[in-house]
Amino acid sequence: MYDVYVINNGIQSLIHTDNVISKDKGLKITNAKIVEGINSINSFSFTIFPSNPRFNELFSYTTEIMVKNTRLNKIVFYGRIIKPKVAMESNGKYSKTIECEDRMGYLRDSLMDYLPEQYWNIKNTTYNTDGSINRRGVLEYVLDIHNKKQPINKRIYMGEVTMQDSSDELYFGMQQQKNAFDTLKEKLIEHLGGELYLREDSDGKLYLDYKPEMGEIKTTKIALKRNLQKLSKESDPTAFITRLYPLGSKIKKQVVENDGNVTEVETDERITCAEANGGIPYIDDEEGIAMYGIIEGYKIYDHVVYPSTLLNHGRVFLATNNKVKQKHVITALDLSTIGLDIDSFEVGNYHPIINDLLGINDTLRIIKKTTNLNSPETSQLEVGDKYATLTELQLKRETAMKNQFNERIETVENNVSYNVLKTSEYLTSLINQFADRIEQMIGKTTVTIKDFETYKTEVSTKFTQSKDSFDFLFTNIQESITNLNGIVSTNQNQMVKYIRFEDGNIILGLVGNEILLKQSHDRISFLQNNIEVAYFSNSKLYVTEAEFTNGLTVFNLKFTKEANNSITIG
Repeated sequence: MYDVYVINNGIQSLIHTDNVISKDKGLKITNAKIVEGINSINSFSFTIFPSNPRFNELFSYTTEIMVKNTRLNKIVFYGRIIKPKVAMESNGKYSKTIECEDRMGYLRDSLMDYLPEQYWNIKNTTYNTDGSINRRGVLEYVLDIHNKKQPINKRIYMGEVTMQDSSDELYFGMQQQKNAFDTLKEKLIEHLGGELYLREDSDGKLYLDYKPEMGEIKTTKIALKRNLQKLSKESDPTAFITRLYPLGSKIKKQVVENDGNVTEVETDERITCAEANGGIPYIDDEEGIAMYGIIEGYKIYDHVVYPSTLLNHGRVFLATNNKVKQKHVITALDLSTIGLDIDSFEVGNYHPIINDLLGINDTLRIIKKTTNLNSPETSQLEVGDKYATLTELQLKRETAMKNQFNERIETVENNVSYNVLKTSEYLTSLINQFADRIEQMIGKTTVTIKDFETYKTEVSTKFTQSKDSFDFLFTNIQESITNLNGIVSTNQNQMVKYIRFEDGNIILGLVGNEILLKQSHDRISFLQNNIEVAYFSNSKLYVTEAEFTNGLTVFNLKFTKEANNSITIG
């Protein structure tokens, strides 16, 4: 399905193929993986052995690599070798591990020229009537600097730009130590968001697009019992700040020189919001502090000179920044490789993700993809890129045990209802058996007492004949009755200790014990300190709170708690 080529001095040579005949010639690589992401430099890595005829044709920065999907007749990776690594095993066998990056990496090869702080547009340099520059375009300026320093094959031109800058937020300078790629991410992506995408057009040139979002909404589902093999969910709270210091423009101070002249010098100290915030130079996120403690951070607004404006900017930033990114790492089968699905998995596209066991039923975006060339039907995807505010997370925590457990119980309801019913019947049978034994024991006692009436009559008859005999028989019979009453009393007390009938309900458990079982007309309840904590009713089990410390197995699916507190299904 994939052919891999190396290109040296314009000469293209096959290094890997799924063709059986070519594979017999050693044209095979292993551990071949493409990693793609949003606003990133995509990578390709593989292992090659000396039996491959291209083994000695791989050179850093000069050898280009091309990966072609033969089924789609589409180039899925084009880049260059960055770092080959040679490894030898104890048996003398050795191999090379090759790391590559795509052509977006060309932007790392050029450093920016220094420019002082100023206002910028995204694109389209604007000139004043006298010809002087009013505002430079960030994308145009960075690519122009890059192209002046690089050969034709590494030049990148401005493509489609649909991002819009609002007001005067683009205010910064250019640093000499920053390369072109990092500059675009810092000056554009961090200020405005959006996504950069590199493409080769029909004219053979490379173009860099800048849009709010790439990708499409697809209908192909990723779901259990279909193509979902493994899923883990994690939340990343590392980006948020609970105490923000908004910083404005640099403060200028007057300095008296040795000759008496007064000059204005720009210091490294910046304007704060203290004057407009009751003397406090920071803004607190109270909910965030309550949950995670004080985590300090800052945000610089170079063009802001008024503390009140700075305070407003800081509040807006804190409200929008303090969101926890939630993502799902998925191993899924790309069934399009064998013709069972229309859509393949592509970075930037949205797919319906369904996992009832984890309560996931949403259309989520693929933000990262790892393609295994040696097993192309298996893809590892990172999906989600969803954000939750701290308030939302707190509410979820407060209701998680109740809501999530009820959802899980409802999910497995069909499987456990039979067992619950049988358990209920069994417990009822036991209780009924106990009731029968009580009746039998009392019945025996009653019969014995009735029998005593017969003995009493007989003894009375004998009394007229012999006083001594009466005294003797009466004493023995009286002792028997006393012992009998003791046995009945003891048994009755023991029964009452463990089984009681209260208001038409049956209570099982030692009197005074913390845990009891109660059967009423519509449910079997588990009580703790006389509070109902769980019960069977209508073929369902209801539990107010449950805890699974290490794992849970449902429908032959095992939920395992990992060291980072994420949940893995396997």
